[in-house]
Amino acid sequence: MAFYREFAEYYAQYPYDNSAPKEPPLVDFDMAVMPHEAKKMISIINEVAKNSPLGKSVLEQACAAGYKLKFQNMFNAKGATSESGKTITLSTCFSPKALISTLVHESRHACQFEKGYHCDFENYDLKSSVMLSRAMEADAQAVAAGACLEY
Repeated sequence: MAFYREFAEYYAQYPYDNSAPKEPPLVDFDMAVMPHEAKKMISIINEVAKNSPLGKSVLEQACAAGYKLKFQNMFNAKGATSESGKTITLSTCFSPKALISTLVHESRHACQFEKGYHCDFENYDLKSSVMLSRAMEADAQAVAAGACLEY
């Protein structure tokens, strides 16, 4: 029951709002979001773009590569990046502040894919596969941390 109470308290902070966002996104991603989610997504994009030159640069690279943004219920992760779908997905289960570093992290994965680093791990032996996946995660985490340190 505690989970449901926390979930309800979280959503009470972000009431359904179908009005147009007050400001445009500072990085012009295509967004596959519901009208009531647009403000939340734009606030996350703009928070990064206004406060972190590194974060803004990473978002611009992902945007230029054609990645779009969307929200999805993800109870086991804050975000994910689909190379084949060119989509960055953020979880609806977290607050905008919790998703700031996640957007930079997932955008960095988009940049990695554009540079030729793929999650096509079945073509590698186990050792190489683990090394590559860990290196990609470490890089994305380092860039996200660097962006947060610029605040």
